[in-house]
Amino acid sequence: MANIAYVGSHAVRQQSSVNINAAPAGGGNAGRLLNTIYGPGTNNTDINSNQPFRGSVYNALQAQLTRQTANHGSTGLIYTYSAALDISDNSTFSGLIFAYPSYWDRNWARAGYDRPNNFQWWTIEPLPFGKDQPFFKSGIASKVLGGWQIQTILSWVSGTPMNITSSGQFLNAPGNTAQADQLVAHPKIHGVHSNGLGQATVAYVDPSSFADPARISPGVAREGTAGRNSVRGPGFFDLDTGLKRSFSITERVAFELQAESFDLTNTPQFANPSNLNISTFNPASPAPQTFGVVTTSNAARTLRLSGRVTF
Repeated sequence: MANIAYVGSHAVRQQSSVNINAAPAGGGNAGRLLNTIYGPGTNNTDINSNQPFRGSVYNALQAQLTRQTANHGSTGLIYTYSAALDISDNSTFSGLIFAYPSYWDRNWARAGYDRPNNFQWWTIEPLPFGKDQPFFKSGIASKVLGGWQIQTILSWVSGTPMNITSSGQFLNAPGNTAQADQLVAHPKIHGVHSNGLGQATVAYVDPSSFADPARISPGVAREGTAGRNSVRGPGFFDLDTGLKRSFSITERVAFELQAESFDLTNTPQFANPSNLNISTFNPASPAPQTFGVVTTSNAARTLRLSGRVTF
């Protein structure tokens, strides 16, 4: 059975957290909106207002293919190709990257939770032994080997976007997040190079694709050219498996035994780099650089044996 669908949503003027007292580049506290309207020293703090603002868009192609197998099992492939765009994730609880009004349009970008490719493959398949199966249909072998069912779920998913930032002190625009200068149209991605212990050793994103505006334009406070969520982090691959059988005790009571393995291949699932501030990178320094290096992963094959009584 095949199924293909288009799924879309469009939110208009959804509630967002908007800083109504931000400043432009180089403005400092004196340049905050309330200070420029009502005079110096009126208010030197961020004031976040939940109000109708910009919207969000989601478009997706969703395809599914399922099949019943000869052994009374089933398998299915699910693939989603999508794009989610907004101006701020978790609208009312997270502010704008570019908070000053003349910068607002720069917030429109891929959402922080956007994953363009999501591939899933699942199976539920009885082992070919026992009653109604090709082998060992009767006898002791049927009782021992029959009734077992194998289950698998394979996931292969794109990573999420991330911001490449720079020095907020140089930007001197309270309420805004300083962005790096993006030097190339398509930043080079090195990927995650692990040392075998689930730890990265090389920057995930090439530092030479970005620069600190303070080094490019000394003495000129400005936002960098990089957009919001301009680089995508590492995706992940995961395979979970399980083996299950139900033993009848009486007509109404049964005992279920299940053995499971999560992340069977023990493939590390890397998080986005923790340090994405380009101002911390010094190409002239011989010391190890931390910019763009992945420091966190979930590399843990887990085995679980469980049993339960059903009635």
